[in-house]
Amino acid sequence: MSTNPFDETEAWEPYLDKYISEEGNYVFTIVEAEDATSQTSKMPQLFLQLEAREGKIRDWVNYRHDEEKQQLDKVLAVYKAAEVQTPQEGEFDPADHCRLSSGCIARLVGRKVGGVVRLEDSFKDPTKQVLRIQGYVPSNRITDDMPADTANLPDVGAAAAANAGGSDDLDIPF
Repeated sequence: MSTNPFDETEAWEPYLDKYISEEGNYVFTIVEAEDATSQTSKMPQLFLQLEAREGKIRDWVNYRHDEEKQQLDKVLAVYKAAEVQTPQEGEFDPADHCRLSSGCIARLVGRKVGGVVRLEDSFKDPTKQVLRIQGYVPSNRITDDMPADTANLPDVGAAAAANAGGSDDLDIPF
C-alpha cells in the first residue's frame, strides 16, 4: 500500500451537466449570497450562487453609489425579484459606495428569482462568449410548467367548495 495519498485519490472532475449550458429564462433559488469586491474597480459586488432544475450559475452583481455614478439598479432588481425587503437605512454603508450589510444580503438566501441568461462577450477574452445573467425578475414572470411559488395561489379545493351549487365559472388561475 502506497503512503502517497495522491495515488489513492481519484481526480476531481466537474459535473458538466450540472451547469446552465444554454441561453434561456430560468427559475433559480439563491443558495448562496455574499459580499464581495470587484478585483478591477474595487467596488462592492453581490456574489450569488443560483440553482435551477436545469443546473447552476454564479453571478457577481457590481454596484456603486457616489458623486460620479449611481449603479444600484441590478441590486435593487435582485431584491425585488426575490420579493424581500429592499436595503434600508443602516443596512448599507454610504461611505463605501452603499456596500450592503451581511444581514441585508442574508435575506436573499433561499429565495426564488427569475433569471434571464444570455450570451455576452467575455471580459477576459472578447473573442469568446460566456453565459451570464442579464437581469432578474420575479419568478412568476418566467414561463415554466409550474409556478416557482404556489403559496399565493388560491386553493382549488376551497374555491370549488365555495362555488358549490353556484355557477360552473370558477376563477382558477390555471
